[in-house]
Amino acid sequence: MKIALVNFAEYEKFIGTVSYKKDLEFLVENKIDYVDYCFNYNKKSDLLAGFKKALANPEIDLIWFVCGGNKTIKFLDDIDWEAVKKTNKIYAGASDFTHFSFKAVENGQVCYYGTSLQSIKEYHPTVASREYLVKFLKTAKVEKYKHQDLFKTVNCLDEEKIIGGHTFLTTFMLGETKVNLKDRFLFIEHHYIPGESLEDLEYFIDQLKMRIKGNLPKGFILGHSMLFGKKSKIMNVATINKKMVECLKEYNLPIAYIDHFKQIIKFS
Repeated sequence: MKIALVNFAEYEKFIGTVSYKKDLEFLVENKIDYVDYCFNYNKKSDLLAGFKKALANPEIDLIWFVCGGNKTIKFLDDIDWEAVKKTNKIYAGASDFTHFSFKAVENGQVCYYGTSLQSIKEYHPTVASREYLVKFLKTAKVEKYKHQDLFKTVNCLDEEKIIGGHTFLTTFMLGETKVNLKDRFLFIEHHYIPGESLEDLEYFIDQLKMRIKGNLPKGFILGHSMLFGKKSKIMNVATINKKMVECLKEYNLPIAYIDHFKQIIKFS
């Protein structure tokens, strides 16, 4: 399988940075076949041109968005979505990728959520912790989900359609697309801006709840969310999940947890 590296999230040249040299080493070490369409560009026009080249290249199977950030929203109206549907690639990314994945799914495409290339060895420090990702990048196959039931019981999650992403980006994109949740599980994960608290998280969930009135999902899947706790320490995931369950259980829908740092989530 051949992978295209693209970037919509940051206007930054990555080619000379030490961190991205390590990230590219990950691809080389694992003999992952890739084409770089973004590492030496920091202008919107060039990054968009790189995506178009990836889309037009018949050898490309998977288009991987290499980093998170806050610029992807600027590209949505410039993308040729008819070309996206015609070429029928698959896509992967995380965080800011939520903008793209909602539009792609709305256009009948399949996306995979869970990781970007940036700082990949930091988030996956051992060879063993990266095995699932290497397998995915070579086969585009997702392992059977290992989930934890948090409220009620979720059965046969692997057979369910899933959509979602970063919490407040998901809320926004549910208003900008016509994705029907009634036959899908809604995946949400929240990663921090320094200073955010559980009360801030509750506010974001309240926004989401207003958005899904009349468009309730079959259930919820919580990802590996990240917030700062006291003394700027990363809060325990279980504590964050407990708050999310408190906010969502009023719907009496099943709520599960999947660590998307350890598994790739298929959106369709």
